[in-house]
Amino acid sequence: MHDSVVIPDPAPQTARDLARFLVEACAPYTAIVTDRQSVYHFLTGQEVPFDDVWIPTESDIEGLDSVLKSYLQEPHALQRGLSPDPEYVLKNLRQYHREFSGFIENGRKYVICSMLLSHDIRRNPSNRFSIVFDGGASVVRVVFDIDTRKVERLECNGN
Repeated sequence: MHDSVVIPDPAPQTARDLARFLVEACAPYTAIVTDRQSVYHFLTGQEVPFDDVWIPTESDIEGLDSVLKSYLQEPHALQRGLSPDPEYVLKNLRQYHREFSGFIENGRKYVICSMLLSHDIRRNPSNRFSIVFDGGASVVRVVFDIDTRKVERLECNGN
């Protein structure tokens, strides 16, 4: 099923402007959720243990896709039968929307990333995490240790 994209009126004037509009309208988004109440609610709902919330910056989340990709390509990930399937996530990595925020547990800082397949979720205009029930590997959560830049936890909805 394909969603339709509504071209604004007045429509973009040049082919380049139209292409830019379509790419922006259809591309996966990256957002840092700064609404602390939303972060508390999300972490509690996902049963993530935490002591406090902190809000990462763009530089804090820079490079985390590479960390995740390396983690998913490690032999232990491919052999362990992880859920979600590492090959599925790798194949679709560029198509996931990403919603980031941070939390503190036992004095350590972590970044949590909620990844949602872009063809299943519309752009989230709010400053909150999108909540999806079930969804399987279309909804993946990753916890990164901010200091070591390592994946600490990886799971999907419906495990």
